[in-house]
Amino acid sequence: MDEMDHIQDAAVAAQEKILADRRRRLEHEAGIVPPLHRLCDDCGGEIPAARLRLRPLTRLCVDCQADAERPRQ
Repeated sequence: MDEMDHIQDAAVAAQEKILADRRRRLEHEAGIVPPLHRLCDDCGGEIPAARLRLRPLTRLCVDCQADAERPRQ
């Protein structure tokens, strides 16, 4: 895999994330109940239903969200 392949992979991943965010936002605005489970974008683990009820647009599980909010040193 060369540098261009890595760039293309990153662009595709960014597009997929944008589309998933847009879908979640539209579902939320339409009042569509989120699924009982959704997978974390970072670790792939299941996001608990209670978290989805409180934060229907969340993309991260509690642990990954805490890691994302932790200051980098």
